[in-house]
Amino acid sequence: PNMTLEAAQELLVEAITAGILSDLGSGGNVDACVITAGGAKLLRALSTPTEPVQRAGHYRFAPGTTPVLTREVRPLTLELLEETVQAME
Repeated sequence: PNMTLEAAQELLVEAITAGILSDLGSGGNVDACVITAGGAKLLRALSTPTEPVQRAGHYRFAPGTTPVLTREVRPLTLELLEETVQAME
């Protein structure tokens, strides 16, 4: 409540950047929507913490066209160390 718009945007950029750098599927831009009594303003690409990667080629595969080269199913062997059952009250 006692934060300036600039300070709030800096905090937002730091928080979203931490998420982007920790999760490769998050994308690379920080977008925000500032909502005030006067309306809403969308801020696209407020920050771009990652650089775009140039791909070596254009890869487009129709669904189901990528072959499975090998398949191996390994059973898991688990050992139950302790089991506790409690009645719900």
